[in-house]
Amino acid sequence: MAADKEVRGALEATYAVLGELPADERIAFALRFIEGMELTEVAASCGVSLATIKRRIGRAEGRFVEKARRHPILAGRVEGGTRWTASRQGSTGNSGGT
Repeated sequence: MAADKEVRGALEATYAVLGELPADERIAFALRFIEGMELTEVAASCGVSLATIKRRIGRAEGRFVEKARRHPILAGRVEGGTRWTASRQGSTGNSGGT
């Protein structure tokens, strides 16, 4: 039960942080990292070029990480995970996979 509350809290916090992003960045971020779409699929879904979607995702990722690091529930998850550690800050998720 406690784990369920913790996961729910993290999920709610994640969506709250996402809600602070500009709509075009939020959509691109969600399609890429939540839905797991490939970059080309995200670009096509948003009706923009691949270069544009890479820029949007890069900006969204930077803003998300910045805000999540200041959020009491998400800070430990961001710093404790492997996706957004200090050495990977600024990555657009182009390293393959989802």
